[in-house]
Parts: sequence; C-alpha cells; structure tokens
Amino acid sequence: ILIVVCHSQPLNLDSRFLTLCQNSGISSKYYTEIFLVTLKNRCLEHPTPCKGLELKKSCSMPPRSLTKISKHSAHLLWHIDEPEEVLLRDSELSTLAQAAYKDIAHSRKRREWLAARLALKHLLAQVGYQYTALQKDTWGRPYLANSSLHLSIAHCSPFAFVAVSQQYAIGIDIQLPCEKLQHVQEKFLNNKEVKDSGNDPEKLCIYWCAKEAVYKAHGGGNLSLKQDINISAFKKQDQGIVWGEIGSKLFVIHYNFYKGHVLAWSGEAGVKALMHHGQ
Repeated sequence: ILIVVCHSQPLNLDSRFLTLCQNSGISSKYYTEIFLVTLKNRCLEHPTPCKGLELKKSCSMPPRSLTKISKHSAHLLWHIDEPEEVLLRDSELSTLAQAAYKDIAHSRKRREWLAARLALKHLLAQVGYQYTALQKDTWGRPYLANSSLHLSIAHCSPFAFVAVSQQYAIGIDIQLPCEKLQHVQEKFLNNKEVKDSGNDPEKLCIYWCAKEAVYKAHGGGNLSLKQDINISAFKKQDQGIVWGEIGSKLFVIHYNFYKGHVLAWSGEAGVKALMHHGQ
C-alpha cells in the first residue's frame, strides 16, 4: 500500500481508507489530502525532477508503471485488469471514437484499444498536458489535435503501452515472444538478422519490436520491415540498446523485458547518441 499526498479535488473516502488513516495516527483534517493507492500488479516510479516534462503527483487514478526516459519524454505501461465496461466508461470517448470502438469485433482487442487511450490520458495528466482529440496523420501515426507533442501507442494483452516526447517523433512496441515469430522471421528479417537471431524466440521478439518502434518513429509509409529497416547485430540482455537504420538515418532503440514481454521505444538518434555509437 502506498499513500501519496494529493493536491487535487477531495476524494470520496471509504471505510477502509478511514481505518487505515486512523490506525496510522493521521489527523482527520488531512484525510482529504491523502490519496490511497492499492498496488495490485502496479508500480509507480518517481524519477528525479528536472526541467522539461514535469511529472505530476495527482491524477484521477494512479498509473501502473511510469518511467521518465529523459527531461523531454516519458512512457507508461498499463496492466489491463479492468472489465470492458469500466474502460469504456472512464475513456469518455468522443462520437468519432465511439464509432471506431464499435468497429472492433473482438472483445480483447476492444479492451486493449480502450486501455491504450485511457493510459495515454493518464500519462498526459502526469506530464502536464491536456488530452484532446486523438487523430492519425497520413502515415497512420497518432497525434493530439492542436498539439505539437509526439506520441506513440502499442498494446499486447494484458498490457497497454504509451509514450510521449516534446522534442522528437517516438515509436514504441510491446510483444510476447512466441513460436509464430520463428515461422515468419524471414518476412521481417534480412539474412544477417536471421543469422544473428539464432532462432532464439526472445531475440527474434527484440528484433520485431525494434523494427516496429523504428517504423512508427519514422512515420511508416511504404517501408518494408525486412528491406528498409536494418537492425545491427546485438547481444541479448535483460535490458539494452540496439541500433536501427533507414537509409542514412540512424535510430536508437531501448528495450527491456517485463513479465515475459519485450518493450521497445525508439527515436532518431541525436548527436550524443551518434558519438556513443561511434565509440
């Protein structure tokens, strides 16, 4: 159980909350300033404050796992354990979004779709941005109406994964290693990448997520994962960095494993990253 000081609106306090406060010796005058978070498959990280994206400590619901990548970007991982009706209620979809939601036939896909949007709302609240209409550009990348903030969305049950950046286009992906990747690897890997993967499902998954993240960060279009996006050979670790190329553009991709899943996030490499890559 985590108790966090909250400066938002007073909360409706239930009996369990009141009992906890009383047993902890907390004065009743502070009850409305305390936000109770029950950590069920959740982890909230508070990185060191710095200029740029300032993480807020108050929101209507606690995010599941929030990580500040840099002073300009952050991502959030959401464990989807809510029923669909709760996700639908809390998402407060626009008329246009409701139509898109109704077009999704599979219930699991609908929950992932809703959770991703709800996770984005919470991430935006944490970094001080307002959620506006979520739209897509000509390459299929999501963006917020009337906002210059870059964002990316991914989901793989039971997780929704979202990221935002103030400075550069960002791409993310999440996937569970599976035998299917072994069967289709030659459709998204070139010969060098196939050889480096060694038919290892986890390494194949890192390759897949890295290419998907680069594809999203670049903007998609008619790119071929196999022919146009190249990933340099790498040694598999619990978390690490791999490098991707599209023509003359270099991308840095961070990845890590979480509960068996591979998470990857990427952006076009800056000067410091290029210097590090050249060492």
